[in-house]
Amino acid sequence: MFAAGQIVGPTIVGWIADGDGGLQRGLVFSALALLAGALLAWRQRPLASVR
Repeated sequence: MFAAGQIVGPTIVGWIADGDGGLQRGLVFSALALLAGALLAWRQRPLASVR
């Protein structure tokens, strides 16, 4: 999942930055995506230990 985000994220930000909002809008999108990822990671439960 991380590798896919590393590929797709900059592509999406580039498309957004090429639009009317410019790089600022692309960076805002990037920050919001990072926040969403952090919230999802925060809610993740620990894996059960393997015995």
